[in-house]
Amino acid sequence: MISKKNSGFEKSYFQNYRTETLPYLYGVKIREAIKGISKKDPVLDIGCATGMVLSRLDKDGFQTYGLDISKFALLRAKEVTKAHLQFANVNQRLPFSQNYFGAVLALDIIEHLDSPINFCREAERVLKPKGLFLLHTPNINSIFEKIFGKKWFGYQDKSHLYLFNKKSLQYLLSQAGFKILTIETISYPVPVIFRQFLVGTEIGGSLWVVAEKA
Repeated sequence: MISKKNSGFEKSYFQNYRTETLPYLYGVKIREAIKGISKKDPVLDIGCATGMVLSRLDKDGFQTYGLDISKFALLRAKEVTKAHLQFANVNQRLPFSQNYFGAVLALDIIEHLDSPINFCREAERVLKPKGLFLLHTPNINSIFEKIFGKKWFGYQDKSHLYLFNKKSLQYLLSQAGFKILTIETISYPVPVIFRQFLVGTEIGGSLWVVAEKA
């Protein structure tokens, strides 16, 4: 894990927001992970950005909530989701009571935060017992970091404060009170043949975690 100085967010960050990975994450990973969640249990997307994942959760019949620090992104999200949307700085206490959500999503958000451990503890607090925490973040052990070096996207985004590998992220989540159900690296979008080569390794492009509130 490495730490970098926070340079903050600009409006252009969300105007140029890349969403190629999100349909894959939802169709292949998220939907499978939450198939056992009751539709009566609300689902929270922290750092919901422009609402792409929330809109898919809506279509699958979930009660949806979204938080983001960008008013620009939230305005766009309102166009595509019926979720309860709220402007919030998620470096602080989450604006929900404990044991409220059946699942909490944190897709490409933890690397931006001042205190990943405090964030994970807050996610644990608002989850119901046995609730699921779904997390996606760049992998510092990625083969792409080795190939591109300083030009790797994990370094190019100056708002990234922390970058993890499987071991450091697993330790962080265990310290926050979670039981790891799945932790793997995934690589998308890359050609299928190369993606298959990276399956089951620790050098895929990003980390995907499904954890349960212990």
